[in-house]
Amino acid sequence: MDIRLNKTAIAIAIVVGVMVGLGSFTFDYAEGLSYLGNNPQTCVNCHIMNEQYDGWTKSSHHAFATCNNCHLTNSMPRYYLDKASNGWNHSKEFTLQARESLRS
Repeated sequence: MDIRLNKTAIAIAIVVGVMVGLGSFTFDYAEGLSYLGNNPQTCVNCHIMNEQYDGWTKSSHHAFATCNNCHLTNSMPRYYLDKASNGWNHSKEFTLQARESLRS
């Protein structure tokens, strides 16, 4: 076996390992699994939605409606496709400090 091939394979393994490690850390740090559920408390993880969350908790329909009931399609698999799309867009905009577009 060629030594260059081994070095290339090792370099690729290291790069992939670092990417998977950073991705896993980021997903865990951002409480990524919480976004798969239906708990409205998740909406305030990024601190942008505090005002909306407070308004929802004081509203008359908070006992029977969650954020997802009104803001997502309620049919499968569209529900999770919408969650993924919204999550990607919100995390990208929040990370890049483009917060104005998050308010719409």
